[in-house]
Amino acid sequence: MKKTKAAFIINLLIFVFGILAIAWIISGITADILAPAYFGSFNYFTVDSNLLMATTALVAAIYERKVLTGKREDIPAAVYIFKLVVTVGVTLTMLVTVFYLTPYTMDKYGLFGLFHYGNFFLHLLIPILSIITFTVLERTDKIKFRHTFTAIVPVLLYGVFYISVTMVHMKNEVVEEGYDWYGFFLQGTRIAFLIVIPAVLVLSYIISVALWRINKTKIK
Repeated sequence: MKKTKAAFIINLLIFVFGILAIAWIISGITADILAPAYFGSFNYFTVDSNLLMATTALVAAIYERKVLTGKREDIPAAVYIFKLVVTVGVTLTMLVTVFYLTPYTMDKYGLFGLFHYGNFFLHLLIPILSIITFTVLERTDKIKFRHTFTAIVPVLLYGVFYISVTMVHMKNEVVEEGYDWYGFFLQGTRIAFLIVIPAVLVLSYIISVALWRINKTKIK
C-alpha cells in the first residue's frame, strides 16, 4: 500500500505539473524555446507526449485512490499498458533533448537553454518522475512482452504527421523555414528516411523493452 500511495501522489503531481507547464508553453510567456505560442505548441512531440502522460497519470491516480480506499482490489491492466506507452514517449522526449537537440542548439540557447521555464517540466522533471513511478512504484505482471510493441504507436503516428508537414512544405528536398522544427531533414530526405526516423523508432522500442524489463524485476 505504501507504494500505491506514493504512486498516487506522484501521478497527481505529474498531472498538475503537465497541465501547468503546457499552459505555460501555450501562453507564450517566456516559453518560445522549441515551442511557439498558442496551438502551434502541439506541433511538438514534447507537448503531445506530456499531455498524454498527464492524462494517463490522472487516470492511474484515480484507480490508485480507489485501491487505497478499498473500492477496488487492483488496477486494470490497460492502465499499466498505457502507462508504459506514455512513459516511453516522455523518456524519448528527454533523451532526444539531452543527446540531440541540446548539442544542436547549444550555440543559440546555451547548455541548459532547453530546460528553461515550462520546458524544465516537459523535458526533464515529468520524464524522471514518470520513469521512477512506472519502474519502482507500479510494478506489475499484467504487462506482457507483446505490449512493448504498442509503445511505438504514438511515435509512429507523430512521425506520419511530421513527415506529412515537411513533405508538403518541401521544394527541391529543402523544407521551408519553420516546418522542419526538429531539423531531421537538414541533411536531406535520404538521411531522414533511412537513418533518423528509423533510429527514433528503434530507440523508442528499446526504451519500451527496457522499461518493461525493469518494471518486472523484483526488488530483493
